[in-house]
Amino acid sequence: MAFALAALLCVVSLVSASPSSAQEGSSVKLQDARHVTVFSQDGVYACFPFLPKRQPGDGIILSIATRTRPSHGDPTGGTAILRSTDGCRTWEVLERYAESFIPEDTNAIQALETPDGTLLYVHAGWEYYPRDRREELKQAGWEVSEAGEDTVGALSGHSAMLSHDGGRTWEERVLPMPNAPGVMGFHGGIVTDQGIALWPVYGLAMPGDSGHSYVYRSADSGRTWTFHEIIADCTGRLPMNETSLIDLGDGHILAFVRTGDEVDHLYRAESVNGGITWGRLRDSGITGHPPHLLRLSNGHILLSYGYRHAPFGVRARISRDEGQTWGQEYILRDDGVGGDVGYPMSLELEDGTLFTTYYFRVPGGPTHIAGTLWREP
Repeated sequence: MAFALAALLCVVSLVSASPSSAQEGSSVKLQDARHVTVFSQDGVYACFPFLPKRQPGDGIILSIATRTRPSHGDPTGGTAILRSTDGCRTWEVLERYAESFIPEDTNAIQALETPDGTLLYVHAGWEYYPRDRREELKQAGWEVSEAGEDTVGALSGHSAMLSHDGGRTWEERVLPMPNAPGVMGFHGGIVTDQGIALWPVYGLAMPGDSGHSYVYRSADSGRTWTFHEIIADCTGRLPMNETSLIDLGDGHILAFVRTGDEVDHLYRAESVNGGITWGRLRDSGITGHPPHLLRLSNGHILLSYGYRHAPFGVRARISRDEGQTWGQEYILRDDGVGGDVGYPMSLELEDGTLFTTYYFRVPGGPTHIAGTLWREP
């Protein structure tokens, strides 16, 4: 495993430093934004929408979790794949899976395409076992969590899947195991202009530690992988976890990282060697989580994030200087019920309209998948 030792040492002083590049500024609510319901069903806790980077030519697809109770750990209820053919204004269910596991064809929509045409995705996260194996899994060193009446989850899933025929068949590649009780994936990965695949994950370096942000890296279209640390707090005071990456070109990568809810500032890190080592660590000064970064057709970078403080909702900012500074905060939604909202992802439609999707709850309704259509002011 390759760890960014210099970055790890720098973050000790980072935690106590003031946010040198915070651009809090003013917040403005977008008056011309249009909100749509993507999926809503009584008795279903719909959450975690995922917008694939590779979209079909006949519309926009996304995947969601369709759980039977409000839980981030119990997957009972399965998943669904949705499609829109009218610019994300209305949505239909393409596939619905009732199983508690995530089927391969749902995972496969997360796949990235490398320059040689290989499709790849990384699975890092929960796998589910009968409850009577709980002690066995803990003895093996995995982080274990409750996941239902007769089930526990363990962070024992680590694999890369590759396809050389457009997704018809897949082969599994072994990932280097982190020195940790397990890691979780988040929001998929990126392929840089140098053909390097980077897949962010997060987890604990050891039981009881605070979270660390890591990345799996492959420079040969997923055939081999290395494991690198992006950012962590050696003092254990500031958890780092869900991470979004964007390619700035020529090996320069920008990462935005969620911190613990008590702090709730997005931290940032940069790599100038294609994700091998990371530095330039600092507090962005932006409140909210988790982050999603998107390059727009005009070259600007969109950062969207959940806002779990009253008024609860979803917010966004835009950078016009490659992520070094961020402009005014745009309020996409501020009418949510409670803090269990967010996890936004965004895409840009052909006409320049931005679509940001997230899970949400309003008075009198179930937790559902919604979206906001808006334009950069």
